[in-house]
Amino acid sequence: MAIKVCDAIMGSGKSSAAINYMNAHPTQKFIYITPYLEEAARIRNSCPDLHFKEPSNKIPEFDFRKFKHTIELINAGENITSTHNMFLRYSDDMIDMIRKQGYTLIVDEAVEVLRPSSITKSDMMLLESAGWVSKEGDVIKLLPSFNYEYGLASEIVALSKGNRLVDMPDVKQGNVYYYWLFSKDILMAFKDVFVLTYLFEAQTMKYYFDIADIPYRYIGIVKDKKGFHFSETPQYIPEYTKELSSKIHIFDNDKINSVGDDKHALSFTWFKKSTEAVKNNKEALKKNVYNFFINYHRDKPSNTRLWATYKTGQSLLRGKGYFYSDIAFNTKATNDYRDKQVLAYCVNIFMQPNEKQYLLNSGVDIQEDRYALSVMIQWIWRSAIRDGKEIWIYIPSKRMRTLLQDWIEETERKYYIHIKGETA
Repeated sequence: MAIKVCDAIMGSGKSSAAINYMNAHPTQKFIYITPYLEEAARIRNSCPDLHFKEPSNKIPEFDFRKFKHTIELINAGENITSTHNMFLRYSDDMIDMIRKQGYTLIVDEAVEVLRPSSITKSDMMLLESAGWVSKEGDVIKLLPSFNYEYGLASEIVALSKGNRLVDMPDVKQGNVYYYWLFSKDILMAFKDVFVLTYLFEAQTMKYYFDIADIPYRYIGIVKDKKGFHFSETPQYIPEYTKELSSKIHIFDNDKINSVGDDKHALSFTWFKKSTEAVKNNKEALKKNVYNFFINYHRDKPSNTRLWATYKTGQSLLRGKGYFYSDIAFNTKATNDYRDKQVLAYCVNIFMQPNEKQYLLNSGVDIQEDRYALSVMIQWIWRSAIRDGKEIWIYIPSKRMRTLLQDWIEETERKYYIHIKGETA
């Protein structure tokens, strides 16, 4: 079984194609995984004849635990719609149930199959002394020797049932970090798997497939009179992509943008630095954000403003007129901000060093710029641009700003080449 990856730009109809596919195959059993509960409800409402169920933590017979309810739903062969977080808690105990029921899995947006763990080196020493650990190379499998629930280590035990721990030493600092690695066996238990995403080549999930030798192939979208459908080849590119440069207005001001000229300015590490030069630049950045919102776009209502930075920079950049207008810099798959037209994206995204080194050591060809671009685009597409409206955006990092400018040019060119058969 080769996993089908539908890698298509926002607005290509990926979710609609998935809904049409499920409605056209009413005898199949589906598990649909999405980032947010609101999307899970949309799937349930869009496929009424499939009677999708959502795991609940409000049922006494399952101890008010979603995980136990999920197991019961799978065991009963129900169609299920749930979140990424719940899916990443699936355990090896569920493999036979999934295989027996012949489920098809549809994953909306690539999941974080490699996630930081809160486990420390001291924790690992305790686990080893308790005989819970089996280690092969840099992969650690926790082996709970009894039915452990409701204790201090209950979260670790629950996650260990479907995940492995990856040992990531930090050579420079002498520390050891542990990451949860999702189980390949759970994925391969499904009869069929679809992944709906964009810029898959830069996603950790793609790197995971390569490392774990999980077969996958790309599929596309076709649009006809009946709507959107999956196709064996990419055949549809949304018409809006031909005019991105006239819809996304990137703030162009050398003086205000100069704070992000350095390649690593506005990175996570940059915000944590306390040198005099960086302090001055942070103060300048706050003034710039205020200036952008309050002076350059004073004609736009305050409720149309949206901004993002790392948690370490939130208190620094908050200002009058946009104090509570920030959301996480990696927010995706929500429609709650589609009225926002004036944006400030104050981050410069790099992969976590230990995670990056682990992937490199595993022979993965990392595309770090594309990774940063994919995170930024998902955030931008929470705004009014998703409805084809104009937006104005301040991106102080020169690196991130250039990535967006190049992507807009590249995307418009693709439209003309593949749709119009002419050069842009």
